[in-house]
Amino acid sequence: MKLRYLPIIFMALFFTNQSLGSEKKVTITSTEFPPLTSEHLENYGYLTDIVIQAFEKVGYKVQIELYPWARALKYAQNGQVDGILAWYKKDREKWFVYSYPLPPNLMGFYKHKENNINFDKNSGLKPYTIGVVRGYATPPEFEKLNLSISPMLEDVQMLRMLSKKRIDLAFIDKTLARYLINTKVPALAKSIEWMEPAVTINTNYVAFSKKVKNYKALLLDFNLGMVRLSEEGGVRMIMEKYGVGNVEM
Repeated sequence: MKLRYLPIIFMALFFTNQSLGSEKKVTITSTEFPPLTSEHLENYGYLTDIVIQAFEKVGYKVQIELYPWARALKYAQNGQVDGILAWYKKDREKWFVYSYPLPPNLMGFYKHKENNINFDKNSGLKPYTIGVVRGYATPPEFEKLNLSISPMLEDVQMLRMLSKKRIDLAFIDKTLARYLINTKVPALAKSIEWMEPAVTINTNYVAFSKKVKNYKALLLDFNLGMVRLSEEGGVRMIMEKYGVGNVEM
């Protein structure tokens, strides 16, 4: 991981040293999205594991709370929790400050192995029926091009439909799809596959709520913890532990 904001490490050291000798606590929220975040996984998933270990490097005890997305976002906006795991959006800057980057979501397509599907631009998707789970954020180009979209209730349903060739492509997060195939529907690995490259890469961050009194100190402390964890190879080891490989940030 390449972190580009190292000059503020010295500020983080100042804030951290001010609170040595007392236990520091922080509460971070997110939503169920395995293997990044899940109540069924160790340390709530690999993204939250990274956050926990980074904070532990600077002496914090971390509480993770998972809610439906709308509720998690509201709690973070109101300062009921210290921060939320989220993608960067310009309009959210009125509520949040963003940490150093965390491993991203790679959004793209799964296809049936028997189908020879190739396209250079989004316009090349016109002939295909694309499965998308309701509520997913899709690239704006999808709507502009009036593509054939087949809404789905859940990811596993979409992958099963793809394996039966009832849709041509499934728009899904790469690591989520791999996790679901490995743990829920292993038989589908014989018939469907990921298409490179990813369509969108959405970097994750800890977004700290400006409603929290000490949000600047939390931000600086966490960034320092991330530097330490990265330099020690901790991010890479966490990613490998969850079987998702290392992602350049």
